[in-house]
Amino acid sequence: MKKIFCGLFVAFAVIALMSSSAFAGGCPMSKPVMMGAHDKGDWKMSLEDAFSMKIHFIMENSEEIGLSAEQSEKIHALKYSVKKGIIKSDAEIDMLALDIKEALGKDEVDTVAVNGLIDKKYALKAQKTKDIVAACTSLKTILTKEQQDKMKAMCSKHKKDKIEDEEEGEEPGMQKMSMGKE
Repeated sequence: MKKIFCGLFVAFAVIALMSSSAFAGGCPMSKPVMMGAHDKGDWKMSLEDAFSMKIHFIMENSEEIGLSAEQSEKIHALKYSVKKGIIKSDAEIDMLALDIKEALGKDEVDTVAVNGLIDKKYALKAQKTKDIVAACTSLKTILTKEQQDKMKAMCSKHKKDKIEDEEEGEEPGMQKMSMGKE
């Protein structure tokens, strides 16, 4: 009977230790995905995500920024053009990655051919990044100087509010709830 209780105790202790490390951030799946500028570097945001967030921010605040219908249409077209390009580039990159794996899985590896595939893969990644940078530049030309300044001011205020919320212990992006009269 003592052996059973000892065995159960050890099993529960192991489970408790494993679960506590998962809740304490020990699990790699608990890592954050994106990063704000004021964070310590645990999160990372791709250029692709930054572009997408900027487009979303502009469209969500189009009235306050003062976008015309023509500007809104141009931004909408740019957004989908970039998305289509990214999908196409990602598919080609994935296919090259499979070609590389296949070539490395052969009994005799042709390093010259594999190196050529690697060069193609990273040339596509570089071109994808250049295309996103070009889209960011194009986005700036769609907005007037006043609209860009208004957007920068709105972003600065949003970031400042987010930092203050985090310092007060609130979840980022959560609205402050008031109790009673203001």
